[in-house]
This record gives sequence, structure tokens and C-alpha cells, in this order.
Amino acid sequence: MLHPSYSDLMKIVNSEVEQGEAPVVSSRYSIVMATSKRARQIIDGEDALIYTSKLKPLSTAIEELNQGKMKILTEDEAKRAKEEMEIALIELAKRQAEEAKEAKRLAKEEAKKAAQKEAEKEAAKESGKESGKEANKEANKEANKEAAEAKETKAKAKPDGEEAKAPKEAKAKKEAKEIKEKEIKEKEVKAPKETKVKKEETKAEVKEKEVKKLIEKEVKEKEVKAPKEAKAKAEVKEAKAEEKEAPKEAKTKKTKAPKEAETSKDEK
Repeated sequence: MLHPSYSDLMKIVNSEVEQGEAPVVSSRYSIVMATSKRARQIIDGEDALIYTSKLKPLSTAIEELNQGKMKILTEDEAKRAKEEMEIALIELAKRQAEEAKEAKRLAKEEAKKAAQKEAEKEAAKESGKESGKEANKEANKEANKEAAEAKETKAKAKPDGEEAKAPKEAKAKKEAKEIKEKEIKEKEVKAPKETKVKKEETKAEVKEKEVKKLIEKEVKEKEVKAPKEAKAKAEVKEAKAEEKEAPKEAKTKKTKAPKEAETSKDEK
């Protein structure tokens, strides 16, 4: 048995129909077609209108119809829905085309503005170069004028000015002499201290040299003694080895003596 039954589903679908109007669904075939279309939509990836965890697509479509989440349209309503859908799609396409045109227009305007800015920058650079050249020319002219005026003033200057400069130069020379004298006195004061330090350094160097000489002598003596000590050690080792071998040779002689005696008796 199908639960809900076809009659129950037909009642739910026709519940909104008023008296005197034609029913939306009058046969089981229309319910089967509607639920199968809805199941195909769910299989294609559309979300279910109810919460389902274990139901199959066809059973979810039937449950949506039973809960009133899905509505079956009449032929007139279906035609109207198609027309409205087509109109909506046309309007959407128009809007997209208008938005694309607007975007192109804005992009062109931005490109023009960027080109204008670059042109203005280049013009500013060129004008700056020209203005800089003119400024340099004017500065050179002013400098030349000032140099010429300075030469003229020097040529027109009286010898009194040179006499006024003389005492200043004399003071400067005196100050230089005083500074030199101070430096000489400071060097004279520092000289004995430096000589003491040098003497101490020479003493330390002499001590270091003496220590080095002693170390070198010890090293040479060790080098001379080393072969002698090695020879003495070798002689001691040989003597010990001979002492160890001496009793062995004596034993061998004792063992050989009776054997030789026996051999001599046999020969007689």
C-alpha cells in the first residue's frame, strides 16, 4: 500500500481549489508525472524542500507533495509561468548586456583618464626641464655679474684696506707660533715617559729572548740525549733477553750430554 495514498495526495493538491472550479488533479497519472519530474529535479542537484536523511528522490518528492511544499500547476498556470519565466530571462539578458556596455564605457573612460595623466606628467617633465635650463642660465648670468662686480670692487679698493688687514694677519701668526710652542712643550714633557716605556719594553724583550734561548738549549740537549737513552734501553732489553735464554741453553746441554755418552759407548 502506498502511504500517503493517491486519493490523499489528490485531496491535498485540490485543497486550494474553490467550489465550482475545475480540479488541478483529476487522475493518478498527473500525480505520478508531477512526482517523477520533481524526483528528476532532485537527482539533477536541486535541494529538497523538506529535511530528509534516508529517503529516496521519489519518496522525497511524494513527501513534499504531502506536506504542501510542492504545488502542481494547471495548464493555464503552467503557460503563465513559462511566459513569466521567458520574460524574466529576457529582462535578465538585457540587464546583463546593459551592465556589460556600462562596464566597457567605464573602462574606456578610465583608460582615457590614465592616458591624459601620463601625457600631463610628460608635459610637466618637459616643461620642468625647460624651466630648469632657463633658471640655470639666469643663475649663471647672475653669478657672472657678481664675479664682475667683485673684481671691480677689488680693483677700486684703496691700500688702507690692506693696512687694516695687516694687524689681523700678525695676530694670526702670533697665535700659530703660540700653538706650535705649546705642542713642542707637550712633546718634551711626554718624551721621558715614552723613553721609560720603551726601556721597560726592551727589558721585557730581553727576558723573552733569554727564556727562548734556554728553551732551545733544553730542546737540543734532549735531542742529543734521546739516541743515547734509546741505545741504553736497547742494550738493557738485549741483556734481559740473554739472561732468559741462558738457562734454556744450559738445560739443552745437560740433556744432550748423556745422549752423546750413550752414542759413544755404542760406537765402542
